[in-house]
Amino acid sequence: MVDMPRKPFLSHEKTRHGKLVWYFKRNGKRIRLPDEYGSDQFNAAYEKALTGSSAAAEQPKSKTGSFKWLVGQYKRSAAFAALAPATRRARDNILKQLLKDPKNADGPFGAITKAHIKKAIDKRAATPNAANNLLKTMSHLFKWAVEAEHLDVNPVIGVSKVSVKSDGFHTWTVDQVERYRAHHKLGTKPRLAIDILLFLGLRRSDAVLVGRQHLKDGVISLRTGKTGAWVYLPVFQAIARIDRGDADRRPGFSDHIYRQTVQFRSIIQELVREAVQGRGPA
Repeated sequence: MVDMPRKPFLSHEKTRHGKLVWYFKRNGKRIRLPDEYGSDQFNAAYEKALTGSSAAAEQPKSKTGSFKWLVGQYKRSAAFAALAPATRRARDNILKQLLKDPKNADGPFGAITKAHIKKAIDKRAATPNAANNLLKTMSHLFKWAVEAEHLDVNPVIGVSKVSVKSDGFHTWTVDQVERYRAHHKLGTKPRLAIDILLFLGLRRSDAVLVGRQHLKDGVISLRTGKTGAWVYLPVFQAIARIDRGDADRRPGFSDHIYRQTVQFRSIIQELVREAVQGRGPA
């Protein structure tokens, strides 16, 4: 509960979500105040209500506040914090791009409709993955906004994803993999990169982190970054061989853990990029 002395004409209630909301009540009229008791916004709204200023008249909650304010509240929420780090970064970047336009940033979030969301998705139809990532970001943002009682209706509901037409990503053939491994000898970082991806089957974000601290009794135990799920991987002979590279100062299995560089990350990323684009080894 709030420790500071209670101001006159105030009352509070708990919503069905357990959230505490404050009201100014006098002469049979009730005005909802900002939720954080004692904040500058709360005190200003209280003073306006106390003095009878027309500016203090209660407005529908779906019409108050800018989109920038809503994004700021969302990024401080438990819902945003619960996302995987990579997902948070990706969605944060999408929101930052939207806020670069003052019309978006300063506009009232309560005025955003399903038609606005649909228009934004259609605008990105030429890049369907980007359009769908925007839709996921906005869907999670407004779902939280409804649960936090900043809005009554989620404007994203009913907006469909953009269909992605693709033949899929090219998968390297065994011959392409063998040519790459033959070109990059044991002990080089490109060889380390492909062997970790090939024999451990990890995502790129986990492949750059896995090391000897995850190895015990011939099994790698690792909590994955994206989902937080634990995976248990047997160490094949190929991984055991590259692990011995440390003996003569060549990069071994866990070498990049202790001297991790941008170079190793870029090697992993370029290798994945080549595979995705179908650019196998020459």
